[in-house]
Amino acid sequence: MEKMPLEINGVDFSEDTERLGYSIVYEDRIGGQTMTMQNGDRWEDVIVRKPRLVWRLDSLTMTRLAALHEAINAAVYVRVKFYDTATATLKTAWFHGTISAQEVGVIRAGGYYRFRAPVLSMTAR
Repeated sequence: MEKMPLEINGVDFSEDTERLGYSIVYEDRIGGQTMTMQNGDRWEDVIVRKPRLVWRLDSLTMTRLAALHEAINAAVYVRVKFYDTATATLKTAWFHGTISAQEVGVIRAGGYYRFRAPVLSMTAR
């Protein structure tokens, strides 16, 4: 089964993601004209709807985790290529990324440390 695409600043991290893919939520950015009427109805000034992506990663080697850190810390906002469920297309946009706590796993055969399934969160600019 092909994994969902994840490319950050031109580096492909698709193989580091879990087989089940990722979650995507579209968050509304609210403007200053939001108000509540006397009858209790709320009118929201939605300026734009932006995606927030969350990938659960496979366990990573130190090298792959370092590469991921380098990619998301290259700038405040980095270019991410992902599958957009709203448009059913591959899309490229600017995101700010964070990685959850990285827990060192067991030492594998060959003496390699692996980091247990960190979570990558990307918030659109």
